[in-house]
Amino acid sequence: MTASISCTSCPVCGSATVKPIFDFPDLPVHSTVLWPSREEAMKTVRGDMRLTFCPECGHLYNSAFDPHLIEYTTNYENSLHYSGVFQGYVEELASSLIARYALRGKKVLEIGCGQGDFLAYLCERADCTGTGFDPSYIASSASGAGRDRITVVQDFYSERYADRQADLIICRQVLEHIAEPRTLLEEVRRSIGPRNETAVFFEVPSVLYHIRASDLWAFVYEHVSFFSPSSLAVLFTSMGYEVHGLRDLFATQFLGIEAAPAAGTHTQLPADQKTHLQEIRLLAEAFSASAEQTLDAWEERFRAWSSSGRRVVVWGGGARCTNFLNMVGGSKMVECVVDINPRKHGSFIAGTGQRIVAPEFLAQYEPSVVVLLNPIYEPEIRASLSGLGVSADVVGV
Repeated sequence: MTASISCTSCPVCGSATVKPIFDFPDLPVHSTVLWPSREEAMKTVRGDMRLTFCPECGHLYNSAFDPHLIEYTTNYENSLHYSGVFQGYVEELASSLIARYALRGKKVLEIGCGQGDFLAYLCERADCTGTGFDPSYIASSASGAGRDRITVVQDFYSERYADRQADLIICRQVLEHIAEPRTLLEEVRRSIGPRNETAVFFEVPSVLYHIRASDLWAFVYEHVSFFSPSSLAVLFTSMGYEVHGLRDLFATQFLGIEAAPAAGTHTQLPADQKTHLQEIRLLAEAFSASAEQTLDAWEERFRAWSSSGRRVVVWGGGARCTNFLNMVGGSKMVECVVDINPRKHGSFIAGTGQRIVAPEFLAQYEPSVVVLLNPIYEPEIRASLSGLGVSADVVGV
């Protein structure tokens, strides 16, 4: 999982018929690291993204990705569980998994569990036990219900942990980080062995959502792959899995795939994904022009705000924010970024150096514009601003 990516072939289906469609140069390679000072944040390692499309399976990936630039440590922070909107989604997802797989008294394994929030919640709700794997896990930060039901290994999952068997294997928001996704799927399949009753659930960002909305900020360097429904289905069926379900999640921003070990492998695109493949082909063809238009529109907004002396903040100090502030030159007028995650407060944005502050800071800062990079959080953010007595224009993508 550390080999270099080559533009000459698709990491999902192996096709050589791939085409670069847009370049995002000089991006911070770590978009959610907690930088303790502005100086360190400004010196962050950078890398180029060459967004490349495979028309055979509908996959997009960064053909310029260098895995040697990436290091996941305890300073990596991408938890969204402080948001009521996201927590509602987590509860809904847990309920559906519990109902589908009858998890009471069973074992769950999560690859890339972060701080174990979802695994602990799921195990508490389902009355089951779990094992998680994540090199960024911090034992001292673990608290709350369900923690006594889980064990977290501070390491990447691999075949050397094949003895950690489970009834359900979960992997959420991880596969897109893997330079060779086929390798991970192959390792999981070999670890399952003959236990064909083992179920598998993976969740990834949906490139269909991002490319439809010209959501450029979602194309972060840490994500090597950007899965469409068709490319995700091709990946699993070609690696020895039978796909039982493929569905949109989190207001279509995520894709979830449910699968189980299969007797053999298939290389043909499932019939129900042919419509998605045609759509992603058309969207990929038009992406270069739409991306340029999006960047130009934001530069014009910032010129207007700067000339009128407006005070602008960005809400959400995550990966989208880091990309946005580094891609849009005019955003240098932004002095601070707001986030509800207390672990981020006092740290700085990679590449541009804005300080991350708590929402309460806005009451004294009195911004006139709040930029919102993910529309799903708009009602929650508007309620927070109202509660703080902050009157500002909320501008979304």
